[in-house]
Amino acid sequence: MVFPDARSFRLSTQGRRAIISKLAACLLLVLLPFVLRAHLHAQATVVNSPCAAGLLKPATDPLAYQLRGERCEGIYIREVAGTGGFSVAAFVVGGLPATIEPGNALSIEWPAGLDAPVVLRAVSLRRNLYYRMDARRPAGSIRFDWPSDVLRKLGLETREVGIVAWTEKRLGESVQDVYVPVRFGGANSKDQAAYVLQVLSGSDLREVYVRLSTADASGREQQVIIKDEPLKLGFYPAERPIPIRILAATLKEHGLYRLQLNAALSNGRPSSRILYFQHAGR
Repeated sequence: MVFPDARSFRLSTQGRRAIISKLAACLLLVLLPFVLRAHLHAQATVVNSPCAAGLLKPATDPLAYQLRGERCEGIYIREVAGTGGFSVAAFVVGGLPATIEPGNALSIEWPAGLDAPVVLRAVSLRRNLYYRMDARRPAGSIRFDWPSDVLRKLGLETREVGIVAWTEKRLGESVQDVYVPVRFGGANSKDQAAYVLQVLSGSDLREVYVRLSTADASGREQQVIIKDEPLKLGFYPAERPIPIRILAATLKEHGLYRLQLNAALSNGRPSSRILYFQHAGR
């Protein structure tokens, strides 16, 4: 029997290492496109996710805010109390469904012809229940079927939930959120003649004044329709919905409108919010 000397053994070891290195390089070249594709898909998923970043969620609660199909929905933990600013909780036209039927989705509809993606958000109007739903729909869409399982498990009725939709639009030198009225499919149609806006304030208010006007392409005020009229609803506690009805008959034709809310806080300081909405016309 002939045994290889040490030199031939070393060459064989080196050869095996070279072959292994080449195989590893080839395998990397084969797998690299798949790895990159998976990485890019993961990044795109994060970028396109409708979930709001930074919400503190209860760790073990199955109803915690999280991605659920095409939407993010659930309860979250509020970290700090709000300030005196206004936030838009709802902007709807028409009535609300009387009940949420088991197993049925709520159909949310908005006017056709929007050339930008639509952002949808729902919040709880029930005091001390911090619930939220976020979704995005592509440009040209007119409807979102909202599964009602989370709402039912939380015991929320439609009257206790605010829903709002908006698109982004360049007005002059800045990009602004432009709200679009939404309606519930199958709801009572007796109140189709008015938009109902609901806003929340982080502080107690003495009074709220409404100024409504048409707006030009830069967002500037044009024709004034309602001039600094008080709502006269009495005291306005913090975090309680403040309803503002806008009769469709007072609006002009299809176009952009500017709504300014001015308020006197209970401590005497002023608060103001300007928002824009799109009217589809009659």
